[in-house]
Amino acid sequence: MGFETPTPPEAHDTSNAIEKPKPIPEPAEKSVDDQRQETKMSSPDLSNQSPKQEQEDQTKIDQIREQLDLENENLVTKQDILNPEEAKVRLFALMDEIQETSATPTNKAKTIEEITQLLREISKTKDPKSYKFFREDGHFKQLKIVSKYLIENSLDRDLHERVLTYLGSVGIETTQDERAQIIDYFREKDDEKRRDTFMSYAQNGLLTLKSAIERGVLKESSSTPGDFSSLDDLQEFSLEEHGNVRGYELSPQDINDELFYGRNSFFGVVLERGGEEIDRAGKLPKAEVQNRLRNSMIFIMKSEKADISRRTDNANKEDIVRRDIKPEEIDYLIVDHSNITAAQEAFGHLPCRIISADTVEAKLQNFFEEPYKLPDYKGEVEKIAKNEGEVWCHIARLPVDTYPEE
Repeated sequence: MGFETPTPPEAHDTSNAIEKPKPIPEPAEKSVDDQRQETKMSSPDLSNQSPKQEQEDQTKIDQIREQLDLENENLVTKQDILNPEEAKVRLFALMDEIQETSATPTNKAKTIEEITQLLREISKTKDPKSYKFFREDGHFKQLKIVSKYLIENSLDRDLHERVLTYLGSVGIETTQDERAQIIDYFREKDDEKRRDTFMSYAQNGLLTLKSAIERGVLKESSSTPGDFSSLDDLQEFSLEEHGNVRGYELSPQDINDELFYGRNSFFGVVLERGGEEIDRAGKLPKAEVQNRLRNSMIFIMKSEKADISRRTDNANKEDIVRRDIKPEEIDYLIVDHSNITAAQEAFGHLPCRIISADTVEAKLQNFFEEPYKLPDYKGEVEKIAKNEGEVWCHIARLPVDTYPEE
């Protein structure tokens, strides 16, 4: 099923304490002067690849414009993010300031968030010699980070714990009350991100990649072409896919476990996140898998309104709609019961019916810590199909919980 779409993971724990990573052997003690000397060592320039990457990005944008007959150069808005070298400079300056003052940050949660974001950007370096830099630089030694792959394969809360351990090593301890405040901070941020995602869909509907580019809406949330967080995510789509929205047309007879729980199923889509290696989701803890499963939503439209190019008539192996789908055309929206309030706030003014799915247990193909708890989309879609006949369905991702509640 061509739904497959890779992206960066968030993580999760069912306790109110930040989960600590496995103990890491402490390096031999060094004086502050020794550590500062290490940071001055000759190291790979992480910005070496930036001009090349910018050229590749611009080439991709130009291809898209040419294919889609877009003339306005401002149609694609590049995100205001740092390149790996800029992120490295900012991270080192921040860590040096913290170490020199040993003063508790005014907002410790924001400091943790900033350092985590900088590490994510640094890990995007394509310099083949960067492995040496990660191993030898004093700043990364303080964070106990030895490669960009450790960053890529860590959940956000794992990186948070490394930052807290680093702060403790320079005399800035974190109490249990502060840890609880940090968790609350990220939970509020996650709720805000989900509300924003719901509002974006309620305002824009389901967009083709062409429309998403024209409107500057590139979100990492859905299997819809164009619904991504960065230009990197555009690489997996061929140019002919820029004008469609992908999904499946279902009748009551079509609904089965393979369609919802198989490798290329609806839930297979939401388990993958852009920027991740293929099958990354299969290596995640069970709690994080369930985190991704529950933070999702299914849009349903009656087939008679969809103007569908069916999988039997195209090469996509999906039932695609070759246009934008307006918010008011959506007949049903199904979400996990934990997200029903945010969904109602965003879509309550629209004619679609919003359905809260209860939690059920199911087996997922190629996942081995079964059974998994997930929203009963299969049961709800089956009810709708029995009442409406053939319907077209599209699944989308929502931001996950950094620190999920049990």
